Amino acid sequence: MYAEEKLKIAMIDLMETEPFEKITVTKLCKQSNVSRPTFYHHFTSLGSLAFEAMVYQVTKLYPGIQTWEDWLDHIKPVMLFMRDHKYLVHNCGAASIHEEAAAFLTRLIKKSIKRQETLLNYHLSAINEGFVTRLYAETYLALMIEFAASDMTIDPDIIDTQCKALLGDAVVNALRGFMRVDQQS
Repeated sequence: MYAEEKLKIAMIDLMETEPFEKITVTKLCKQSNVSRPTFYHHFTSLGSLAFEAMVYQVTKLYPGIQTWEDWLDHIKPVMLFMRDHKYLVHNCGAASIHEEAAAFLTRLIKKSIKRQETLLNYHLSAINEGFVTRLYAETYLALMIEFAASDMTIDPDIIDTQCKALLGDAVVNALRGFMRVDQQS
């Protein structure tokens, strides 16, 4: 097992049992049997590791989640994971992982845009691409944050339906919309 994976597993274990504020790099390194310099080689902060550990855990349970579309297709399983791991989720909230989550989703959305641009033979401007990626990443995060804020009491089917209604085929529809505007000008 590689150091990065050891750190993620140790972070999950620690976040399942104690408040994020009590987790230190020293404690994490001891639990994972990884040196402090190795920790900083892989991660910039405990918060960045907290998010990466959460993604690692979800993708381990659902190995098919690789793309933006996969994350949309797995909204309900992700929420059920969140419900089953409330303490972990609340610790991720304490770790202030919003920036890491937004950056992660933005990377996935940009890859989706590139795939769709190839299929549609159309290229978004950098400004429009930035708008689309921020809009969709923040919408997805807002729904997940609302679910977590409700202490996971909102029916996952409702969030799943809302997320798919708001974001399903969003990238394709955005590209087609920008194509129409360009054709009219």
